[in-house]
Amino acid sequence: MDIGIQWGILRNLRKEVKANSAIIITAILLDVIVLSAFLWIKASIDISVIFVVLVAMTLIILGERWFLTANKNNKDST
Repeated sequence: MDIGIQWGILRNLRKEVKANSAIIITAILLDVIVLSAFLWIKASIDISVIFVVLVAMTLIILGERWFLTANKNNKDST
């Protein structure tokens, strides 16, 4: 989730919040390194957990896409 937030700041809000892009890119790279290390350790211990997580993430993404597509025309009434 941190990577997503940092990517959004880098792409959309960097100039508005006067963020240093080098710091954001470094944070993203460090997050990827740490996440990869955790993934490697978990995969070497119990690979079935990785498959369960991938299936769950796929179902969540498909559910979100379905929800957003089904409610595309609904406007906020406030």
